[in-house]
Amino acid sequence: MENKLPVLFLSHGGGPCFFMDGEDQPTFGELDKHSRSAEFLRSVGKTYGKDVKTILVISAHWEASTFEVSYQRGPTPLIYDYYGFPEETYSPHLVYPVGTDLKVADRVCELLAASNLTCRKTDRGFDHGVFIPLKLAFPEANVPVVQLSLKSDLDIATHVRLGEALSPLRGEGVLIIGSGQVTHNLRDLGQPYGPVLPWATEFTEWLRRTLEDVARKDFAASKKALLNIMTEAPHAKRCHPRIEHLLPLHVAFGAASPLAPAESDAGSNTLAVERIYSQIVIGTMSLDSYAFH
Repeated sequence: MENKLPVLFLSHGGGPCFFMDGEDQPTFGELDKHSRSAEFLRSVGKTYGKDVKTILVISAHWEASTFEVSYQRGPTPLIYDYYGFPEETYSPHLVYPVGTDLKVADRVCELLAASNLTCRKTDRGFDHGVFIPLKLAFPEANVPVVQLSLKSDLDIATHVRLGEALSPLRGEGVLIIGSGQVTHNLRDLGQPYGPVLPWATEFTEWLRRTLEDVARKDFAASKKALLNIMTEAPHAKRCHPRIEHLLPLHVAFGAASPLAPAESDAGSNTLAVERIYSQIVIGTMSLDSYAFH
């Protein structure tokens, strides 16, 4: 069997927080450039970058009526889709001059078509769900990047199918990263450096148990729980008034799922899930990240 790269889900924080100084912006002191979460993201490339030829990112910050893949024949601009932050978090101070890979973009469209999912190519820049975590994880900007959108209907099952369609890329040197957030309700944050609120913890831990149960219980049961997360998980609607920041995790889960029941039953293609980072900041913002093997 071919060697397959892991699939990652990374919580990407708030705007350009990991490039700010908490002394100047105390609201983001728990997730500034000196924070544990920034240090974790700096370790990602060293831990998971071996044998990676191209990175494919599914970011919470791009929705389209059908799946769209970035397709730039020239330099890829950055989309600074955050507002009211310090000057140094915008161009020309914060840049990420990374190239793209049109062959991988073509391959994405090919794989989606084979799964009866429509895909369009579009000339679009990389949003902060791409360049913020990657500038930390791969600071030399020497690994080509392709971005793929969410579908704006935000249907969970469709995004799991998307991940399943992308799965062959794992054996082709493509590191698939879902970039979102385990909780994302910016109108219901707690106090900086204050206590973690119970509802954020309860949702975060439900998700951990559900994902880790993949290795201990029936795979289909865990998948069903994730498909129904908005009704089964505690406080799901409070943690995600909209689910765009959760869907990249569903894509990652789908991309790492066993491709065929026979392989899974034989133990040759089982899914293992590892929580690789865990922290809740500002009371309710869960920064958990996962690796799917």
